[in-house]
Amino acid sequence: MDDNEKIEILKLCDNYPKLKDVNGVQTEHAFIKQDNSIITKLRQSFLTSCENFWNFKIENDFDYIGWVYIDNSEIKAKRTFHTHNKINPFTLTGILYLNLPESSTPTEFLVGNKKFILPKVIYNWFIFNSNFPHIPGRVTNKKSRYCLSMDLWLK
Repeated sequence: MDDNEKIEILKLCDNYPKLKDVNGVQTEHAFIKQDNSIITKLRQSFLTSCENFWNFKIENDFDYIGWVYIDNSEIKAKRTFHTHNKINPFTLTGILYLNLPESSTPTEFLVGNKKFILPKVIYNWFIFNSNFPHIPGRVTNKKSRYCLSMDLWLK
């Protein structure tokens, strides 16, 4: 993505409708289904990453959702470990940081009794099984962390 696209995607995040009654600030789950060339690039890159993870071509019988979680030191969100899509255990989740300030930490995972933290890399998909417990990183200043999350499952 070029610099203009990076600025535009953050504006799209800020202006897209937010969910009510969630922990922190999160766009609605249809965020990734917008008809926009940048969103289309991100959506396609996620699908390709999932195909690489599963090592097969995903063609027709699948669905997905995608949203952006936004936080900074002024947003008083309670950080908790959570999983995605408990209904379908054959779901992949992807995290792609759109903005990750230096003062922030990336997502932390708990698998078995082991914790690990994602590297601080932006515009790179981290694909994992949706049932892995994870917790958003911390942000210690006013500059916002933008994390695009997507879930994909086979029908």
